Amino acid sequence: YMHYQMNARALKRRIQAKVVSQHFERGRLERVYRHHVMNDFHCPFLTIDHAQTKALLKRGNKSVRALVAKFNSLVELMKDLKKRKKVPPKCRIPPLLQSKKLFRLDVNDDIWNDDGLGNNDASQPPGWLSNETIRKGIVALLQRDRANEELERLK
Repeated sequence: YMHYQMNARALKRRIQAKVVSQHFERGRLERVYRHHVMNDFHCPFLTIDHAQTKALLKRGNKSVRALVAKFNSLVELMKDLKKRKKVPPKCRIPPLLQSKKLFRLDVNDDIWNDDGLGNNDASQPPGWLSNETIRKGIVALLQRDRANEELERLK
């Protein structure tokens, strides 16, 4: 459960970052597109195809929708674990995200709600799962043990 929870938290952070960056990029692309359309209106002999600009506006939505689908599948797995009573008590499951609502960037949307992703939960994740220095220490300890085993084998 904690593994799914940590992955869902990371995915939600990526979704948030992508939606915000696309909002600003989309505004810039829409200004460029409007500028080209207005220039075409004033100069009708210049017929330029705007398919590339339109494709840029639509391309980013696919990656966000894929991330939302991954996040929602993790939430479904967490719900399944909760039904089977395989989760710690008092754990909350995050709500599913709706990709159509994401691009509005409303303050009250579920994308900004971290409920059920471990920030305010009663139980903290173990250090080996959440602390990067402990994880690096474990890797270093395993490498040292492998080196000692190799030295024993060479003797």
